Amino acid sequence: AHSMALLVGDAQHAMAMEILAQSGLKGTLAPELVLFLISELEGKVLPALLTGEVDDVFQTGISLETITANEIILMLQRKTAALLTFSVVAGGMVGLGKADPLHPFIQALRSYSENLGVAFQLRDDILGIQGDEKKLGKPVGSDFKEGKRTLAVKIAYENASPAQKERIKYLLGKPDLSKDQVTELKILVEDLQGVTEVEELASSHIQQSLAALEVLPDTIYRDHLVAIADFTVSRQK
Repeated sequence: AHSMALLVGDAQHAMAMEILAQSGLKGTLAPELVLFLISELEGKVLPALLTGEVDDVFQTGISLETITANEIILMLQRKTAALLTFSVVAGGMVGLGKADPLHPFIQALRSYSENLGVAFQLRDDILGIQGDEKKLGKPVGSDFKEGKRTLAVKIAYENASPAQKERIKYLLGKPDLSKDQVTELKILVEDLQGVTEVEELASSHIQQSLAALEVLPDTIYRDHLVAIADFTVSRQK
């Protein structure tokens, strides 16, 4: 399944490049804009995305004492926010008809999407702890079994007593974690304010995201972006 997913991803990437290239060749978009978008996607977004995915894997091998909250957030920015930001900014530039990274609308869209991307991933981490398995499509607690250093776990660990820290370290990443142990770890993370503090941080990012949109004209398109941000903090899957 993983091999097939990788192959499909490669095919989709090639299709995206073809769509961009054809839009320039057919005159739908200015060739300079097409070249800029391809350069951004290949030279900046893809490396950031791959680095974020690699970090996500390797962070499971870093101790909870050593890893920092900033390192976890940086991984989220690369893993999720980088691709979302490119998509939103590219749409803005296509609307403008030119590659102008310093245009106020583009800067607003960049701030909107960078904050939205982090908030989306923080919400994802919360759902991995408290979500409905049927809606999520994956077992709640799978992040615990994989030993993921989510921000909620890191915060809970920092707030824990020595005995609780030892218990979190023992349970996190245990491949044969039982249902009762998943529940125990979930309660620990909740009681030690991990979920609450992550929810507050996600909310803060959403507020920054929405504030950035105030620069844009008051249109139905801005309303759509607001609706996406609102959905991000309330989604259940």
